[in-house]
Amino acid sequence: MFGAISDGVKKRLATPPKVLAALPPRRPAVAAALSILPGVGQLYLGQSKKGYTMLLLGLFVYPALIIIPLGVVDAFILGRRSRRGELIGAWECFWTRRPSTESIWKLSDVIKKGRAQQLIPGVEEHVIDNSRSGSTVTKTLTVTREWACTYTIEHQHDHKTVDTSTIQVRDGVTKARSVENALRNRFAYTHGSKHVYQENVEVVIPPFKKMRVLLNWKNILEVGSVVLRDQYDAGIELPFAIVIGVTFDQAQIDE
Repeated sequence: MFGAISDGVKKRLATPPKVLAALPPRRPAVAAALSILPGVGQLYLGQSKKGYTMLLLGLFVYPALIIIPLGVVDAFILGRRSRRGELIGAWECFWTRRPSTESIWKLSDVIKKGRAQQLIPGVEEHVIDNSRSGSTVTKTLTVTREWACTYTIEHQHDHKTVDTSTIQVRDGVTKARSVENALRNRFAYTHGSKHVYQENVEVVIPPFKKMRVLLNWKNILEVGSVVLRDQYDAGIELPFAIVIGVTFDQAQIDE
């Protein structure tokens, strides 16, 4: 459904103050194993200054075997935080925590990227029989289709699934909306509203011919991205599509 928009520009997470840029989730066991060499596990977690500091310290206190167990425990616990999707501070240690890592999301922008079409399964068929006439016949078909306005948000973001039902977007001081409701609030389309599309189609049938008229219906989509941003200025961009109408392709086949 989102083939036309999946190639759009993906915004990377912005670097919040005093917090490392988001990295792919790290494996705690790998971080702990690498910490047998002091500081390497921290480098794996993206804590470059901390890692190099521990590496230098390890050269002096290595015989006492102090830095190794501390580094292993530190890397393992911070690796678990990374795997949960938390951002890790540049000098954060396993015994320290920032006051809050929970993001409070706000709707930053709605980016419209144009329109696309989505094929509706099934083919509508009409048969016009002019096989007994020696004259060309022009028939007018009145085709109708009922459709409903729907909103869809793609939950896949940077190879991770985002559960938009659990994200509450702040709207003012106290009011919170779901991502879907925040998107609907930006458009004039009423979700779930029923509409009827109708069009007259003229079909020319040659003499002594029987024709099958095939209609392949498609949804017309308004597509774009919803941009959310939190208090750390980290952002995610989720593609959306809104069904705003229907159209069809027509084909004629001789019988």
